[in-house]
Amino acid sequence: MKASSLLTLGDRDKRSVPTVDTLHPSSHAVASQEKGWKTDDAALAREVERLLIEYSFGWEGYVEWVIDRPEVTARWNGYSGFAGCLRFDVAESGRYLSALLQGIERGKRTYTWVLNPDATPPDVINLMQTLGYSQVAQWDGLVLDDLSANPGLRPGVTVESLCKENALAYCDFLRLLSDERMSRLEALACVQRYLQIDPKEAQIWLARVGSQAAGFAVLRIEPHGFAYLRQAATLPEFRNQGVYLSLLSHRLSIAREMGCTAALVQAMTATSAPILRKRGFRKVCSLIGYARTAPAAAKSDNRKTNML
Repeated sequence: MKASSLLTLGDRDKRSVPTVDTLHPSSHAVASQEKGWKTDDAALAREVERLLIEYSFGWEGYVEWVIDRPEVTARWNGYSGFAGCLRFDVAESGRYLSALLQGIERGKRTYTWVLNPDATPPDVINLMQTLGYSQVAQWDGLVLDDLSANPGLRPGVTVESLCKENALAYCDFLRLLSDERMSRLEALACVQRYLQIDPKEAQIWLARVGSQAAGFAVLRIEPHGFAYLRQAATLPEFRNQGVYLSLLSHRLSIAREMGCTAALVQAMTATSAPILRKRGFRKVCSLIGYARTAPAAAKSDNRKTNML
């Protein structure tokens, strides 16, 4: 089969709004549902990867474009995107991968391609480097097995859910994450879509130091009982004031109330991972992000916010 014949996206390249759930469970998720979830590290590592790729931007109010195919899943929110779960083993894999990347990264879309040791073919990283891709991010897949420990809110920090009253403050975070490519009007529309979702698939929380918005975080309760700590961001001027730990504490409290048995997170290896490992999280895998050019989210991590 020619590589080009495999790149007809058709109705699998879908544009969705938050009210339409376009999530298709990977083979890992289907297997876990059929056989019962086994919390060994290999299964947890696959779950960490799945969550990063199959999490819907639509749950946070973005308009989302989804490509879901047996060999790859890609999600784009208009400003950045993740792609991964690469699973293919064909002759002339270099030509096939080149055609695959060109077919998905059409127009101005740029994705962070998430790779782990399970990606196939085994030399996929070398192939991507040959095609001009370089590493832009590295995450530690972490799990917290005991949710009873809680660092607690730090003095002077309060946490509140995203609502109409604090929507404008959250819009500023959205614009930062897009490197100012998202207009204030677009950010407000994103927030309004999120607020209209019922029931909510993800919860967004804002942290304040005094009266000033200092950070935000996202939590999703997975159907099988895991708390997914999607991301957290702290403005540079409020770092070292307990904002990140307060957002962590609040989400773990919600997870306990919801009956979760563990928490999972993809933590930036150089920033948030050391903080979380000191609080009982343990590493189950590493994930590496590759891109043709550094996406806005990867740039923002070190310059403006502390993401993931």
